[in-house]
Amino acid sequence: MLDQSTDWMDTIATLECKPEVRLMELSLPQPHLGVDRLQRGSAIFDLLSLIHRLRGSVWAGGAKARTDWRTGDIGLREWSQTILRRGFDGKAVFPRVKGQGPGRDIGLVLPLVEFGGVEKVALNVARAAKARGDRTHLFVLSRNDGAISAEWRETLDSITFLSDSAFTVWGGGRETYLGTEIPAWAQTGSHDQALAMLFWLDAVIDFHGGALAGVMGRIKRLGIRTASSLHLADLTAVGRQTGNAFLTMAFEHAYDVIAPCSLQLADWCHAMGLPEDKIIPIPNAPGFPISAALLAQSRAGRTDRSTGPLRVLYLGRLDMQKGLERLTEVMEQSADLPLSWRVIGKAVIQDQPTAVSATLRKVLEPALTTPEDLAAAYAWADVLVLLSEFEGLPLTILEAMRQGVVPIATDVGAVSEVLNARNGFLVPLDQAMPGCLAALRRLGRDRALLHRLSQTAEADMAGRDWAHASAAFFAALEKPQPVKPE
Repeated sequence: MLDQSTDWMDTIATLECKPEVRLMELSLPQPHLGVDRLQRGSAIFDLLSLIHRLRGSVWAGGAKARTDWRTGDIGLREWSQTILRRGFDGKAVFPRVKGQGPGRDIGLVLPLVEFGGVEKVALNVARAAKARGDRTHLFVLSRNDGAISAEWRETLDSITFLSDSAFTVWGGGRETYLGTEIPAWAQTGSHDQALAMLFWLDAVIDFHGGALAGVMGRIKRLGIRTASSLHLADLTAVGRQTGNAFLTMAFEHAYDVIAPCSLQLADWCHAMGLPEDKIIPIPNAPGFPISAALLAQSRAGRTDRSTGPLRVLYLGRLDMQKGLERLTEVMEQSADLPLSWRVIGKAVIQDQPTAVSATLRKVLEPALTTPEDLAAAYAWADVLVLLSEFEGLPLTILEAMRQGVVPIATDVGAVSEVLNARNGFLVPLDQAMPGCLAALRRLGRDRALLHRLSQTAEADMAGRDWAHASAAFFAALEKPQPVKPE
């Protein structure tokens, strides 16, 4: 079409045809070829007629326009979705669909969703973010299902499962940091699927995600604000501290904000070398909201209950951390006391099987999952017993105190931040059984003391809520983060 002469093309009507036919050969009977002359109606006449009409078209000038003056940056339109995927090793990339309003998109990352304390903290942080006008998105790392309650569904804008069979929260690491294993996935795993899942957010909060720490640096370099929510330092079988707190230290550079669940844990983090300006505590508050009417009803019921057996409650996970062997011994040794026991819970940490004694199984009840059922359990109880080996700042103690239940707990973690001789019994870990038994005997004899401790416990929890606890954290999370080139 760019050749102004027709001589070359017109040779197809002669015996010396110059155009080379490579893709198709058209064979027609000799009488219809008309090679000695052009005949109207012949195949050659029709082909040349088409070519000449195209050449004389008003659109023929378009064929002269150069299209090779630049290198194309977008390939075939049907493959344009692969452009963004190239940065994530071809993994499917989540679209960034901004919601209505000026709020930010905040991702909360959990290894699993059950009814443990870490999950409850994540839920309440999501509630606080939503109340501020942000949109909240839950990402689950190591399971393809979860206990997604009505509370979660009412709070979240989306729920996503990583579904990466290669991901493990812990395990396989060849290096350690201060005695804590650096998970293999954090160092040598393929991070592209996790990155493709999280890259579009404004902020990502890691709730004990283990190996996820290894990808947080790349997330931060994308201009996303990053935070680590810390709840406790675990203990090994020989009593050495380990766990997510140490993993956060190893990857401290990857986090803009570090959010311990207590003031004591914040001091510990700073003492271990984490920068003070990064440490913004979110002190734990009761794990579920409760109405003033329910609190008044619980208070009235407890006031009317001045006689009868002392009602004693254990509510929590059935895991080794919770000191179930001590609880068993206390129950067995207090058999002669006028006590009514309830043990409520289930095992959550599957890789740490815990044998539940026959004594516990006799009174064991299924875990409670709704705020209404939890509030009813606390309303029933006079005393909460929690003889843990190690802790952060247990939500169970805070929830119990809010409803006037008197705690008896071991002096571990940050329990002493809220529990003292004015509102309960704080017993040394090495004296847990005799200390707990002595407290139960004393409360059983002295109901006036029980009432006084109950009133103080409830008063100490007044005004303790997640909106106030998280305000400084969200303010720190909003600071602008410049985008750094890869």
